Amino acid sequence: NVTSNFEMTVTDITHLQPAELNQELFDNVFGKDVVKTEEEYFAKLREMIAHQLVPESDYKFSIDARAAIEKAVGEFDLPDAFLKRWVLATNENLTVETLEADYSKMIADLKWQLIKDKIAKANDTKIETSDIEEYAKKITKAQFAQYGMVGMDDELVANYAKDMLKKEETLKGIIEKVAENKVFDIVKANVKLETKEISIEDFNKMFEN
Repeated sequence: NVTSNFEMTVTDITHLQPAELNQELFDNVFGKDVVKTEEEYFAKLREMIAHQLVPESDYKFSIDARAAIEKAVGEFDLPDAFLKRWVLATNENLTVETLEADYSKMIADLKWQLIKDKIAKANDTKIETSDIEEYAKKITKAQFAQYGMVGMDDELVANYAKDMLKKEETLKGIIEKVAENKVFDIVKANVKLETKEISIEDFNKMFEN
C-alpha cells in the first residue's frame, strides 16, 4: 500500500570469484602460517571435512544400533491405561485426541528409554558435570561454525556454554543426549564394526530415508 516515490543510488557492486591459491588464502582459511603449500592446504581441507562428517557417521551408527538393539530385545508390554492417565496428568496442554494420535511414538520412545537405562545401569555409567559442560561447548562451537566463526576463543565458548546451561529445558536435553551418547559408546565398544570408505554422494544417500 506504499505510494511514496523513492530514489536509490547504487554505491557498491560486489561479486564472488575464486581466490588465488596463495599464502594469503591459506592464512585466511586456517590462520597465519598453519599451511604453506597447496598440498598442505588440500590435506588440511580433507582433514577438516572428515572431522565435520564424524557427527553424521556417529548419528548413522546410533540409528542402526538402536534398530538392532530394539530388534534383539523384542516387544514387551507396558501398562498403557496407566501411562495415558499419567501423561495427561503431567501435561496440562495435552488433549486426549493429541495423546491418542501420538501415543505409538511416545511409547516407542519410552521403551527405548527403558532399554538405554538398563544398558547404562549394567555398565555403571555416570554423567559428570564435566561431560555436560564439554557437550555444551561442543554445541556452542557448532553454532558458531554455522556462521563461519571458527577457532573462537576458548573462554568465549565456555561463557556461551555456561549461559546455555542456565536454561532448564536446554540443560535437561543436554543431559539426555550425553547419557545416550555414553550408551552408544558402550555399544560401539562391544560390537564388531565394519568400517567403509565411501563417496560423499553415497554417504548422503544413507540419510535419505
